[in-house]
Amino acid sequence: MWKTLLIDVEHISYNQALNLMRALVTKKCKLEYPQILMLVEHEPVVTLGRRSNQDDFVVSKKYLLKKNIGVYRIERGGLATYHGPGQLVVYPIFNLNVMKLKVVQLVSGLEQSVVNMLADVGITGEYRSGYRGVWIKEEKIASVGIAVRKGISFHGVALNYATNLEHFDLIHPCGIPNVKMTSIAKVLNQSADGQKVRYGLAKHLAEHFKLTYEAVSLNQLKNIFSL
Repeated sequence: MWKTLLIDVEHISYNQALNLMRALVTKKCKLEYPQILMLVEHEPVVTLGRRSNQDDFVVSKKYLLKKNIGVYRIERGGLATYHGPGQLVVYPIFNLNVMKLKVVQLVSGLEQSVVNMLADVGITGEYRSGYRGVWIKEEKIASVGIAVRKGISFHGVALNYATNLEHFDLIHPCGIPNVKMTSIAKVLNQSADGQKVRYGLAKHLAEHFKLTYEAVSLNQLKNIFSL
């Protein structure tokens, strides 16, 4: 079992989360620390992976900023995606070397944990040949994008439970033309409980990756890592 610091935060700005992840990765590269799992939600932002380009946008960056939707180019794999309220974002900051995990095993484990959590609420999540993430038939409900630096993973998986899906129409999500995104609330045609989603996904991640959680606050985390 891997001791894992669990940070479960209702909301944190994307910029703050990004800076925190980068700082934690730097610390974990140098010293042996517990694994870290962050459960968060963000304000509306579009993030651009390493292979993203202007073709990922349906509208201009200027239009997005006018609508108060931030734009960030980041280190993860993949193309463009959207984060916002009603979407649970999970950041596994794991030492893959210590845990003896390959990147593909981490990604597959994140996807499988989402599938297992969806099954708990009566939704059949699927994989789609040639694409990462979790799908409900032809619609995508969860996206995965990982970066690894010196064996430390960061960025992660985003699961739509009650997201404003119209915001995905501003980009080509994950670079897939005409893809439609969905959410737990849309599939079930009823409201979705964000706390149950958090609890359920955290439980399945713990089971899959053999994690033992210690819940800590952001301030406690910063103290532990001397940030």
